[in-house]
Amino acid sequence: MVDCVKNPKKCGGSGGCEGATFELAFDYLANEAHGFALESDYRYRGRDETCRYESSMAAATITGYEQIKSNDADAVQQALFSKGPLSIVVAAEPW
Repeated sequence: MVDCVKNPKKCGGSGGCEGATFELAFDYLANEAHGFALESDYRYRGRDETCRYESSMAAATITGYEQIKSNDADAVQQALFSKGPLSIVVAAEPW
């Protein structure tokens, strides 16, 4: 997704390796890509590559997502238990 998800509003970065948000990635997967590929079918090649994804590569789909309360360990535990995978956004620039 790093080379395919665009960030036109520059929220959380400028897109790709320069940062974005999980909402942009999930919206792209659900509405444009119609799924995502296995790593074996779409290998990461490094920074700033051209998007090579085609919907025929889709191995899994996403239909939506929910946001949970920020900085709430109980909400994280409940979401992992009842909803499934969890995405976390951090401001990594200082790292």
